[in-house]
Amino acid sequence: MDEYFHFHQAANYCSGNYKHWDPSITTPPGLYLMTHLFETVLNSLQILDKTFGQCSLGLARFTNVIFMLTLPFIFMKYLKKVKKEDEQTSMFSAICISCHPLIYFFTFLYYTDVGSLFFAMVSLTTHVYHYHLCSAMFSIIALTFRQTNIIIVAYEIGLTIIEEFRLKIKQSHILHVYTSRSSDTIETKEYLTVLWKYGRLEIKFILNLIQSIIWKCRYNLCLFLVRTT
Repeated sequence: MDEYFHFHQAANYCSGNYKHWDPSITTPPGLYLMTHLFETVLNSLQILDKTFGQCSLGLARFTNVIFMLTLPFIFMKYLKKVKKEDEQTSMFSAICISCHPLIYFFTFLYYTDVGSLFFAMVSLTTHVYHYHLCSAMFSIIALTFRQTNIIIVAYEIGLTIIEEFRLKIKQSHILHVYTSRSSDTIETKEYLTVLWKYGRLEIKFILNLIQSIIWKCRYNLCLFLVRTT
């Protein structure tokens, strides 16, 4: 396992040696920074020496345990919103997902999987609840754990585009033809007629859609920069 390399990298961070980097590690330093932050909090509460000790392996592994304990709540919120399940059903499903062997096994090792999953799910959950700024912030944190979380970020961007598209779908005359009638019954000639008749309006519709998406992204980015400075 790679726990040996991850732990020694975290130990360097806990000691304040941020310039050290093990070339064997292929993931960003989010996990080590989070462990260092967790150690700082426990140290300020004066309970670190009594429980784990400075920069200990137990402390490092306990970081993932914290993520694991909060995962069922995140899964429950996501399932309630997406699958429209009641609270009891969504909680049961969330616990089952959290106890998946691939998640449960890595909980007790110092590895990036659980933390990466936690922040990716928080990002996705806040996105479906339309807290886009929070979703963007958690997406950045998720990327510091695993660079492969860029897939989740791309998925959220796709969802945002679809949401904007649905909001403006009534402005599209061509889409109105398809949504009001079955695609099996519409003829090619009729489609071409509508396309020719409303072509200029469709171009305007697409440009407005792109502009709306760009402005929303710029607005959220500006808010994020203002709050972080």
